[in-house]
Amino acid sequence: RTRSNRIVIFDGPETIIGQLVPVKITRAKTFNLEGALGQEMKRYCKV
Repeated sequence: RTRSNRIVIFDGPETIIGQLVPVKITRAKTFNLEGALGQEMKRYCKV
């Protein structure tokens, strides 16, 4: 979720569930946002 409590949906490894991670928002929808993991997290998680 964002600071304003919007839901963000993105692909990522199960190891980051429940953690705060940088996500680039790629699309805004009515009830949620879609995004992609930031480049730094991709290197760290080896996604």
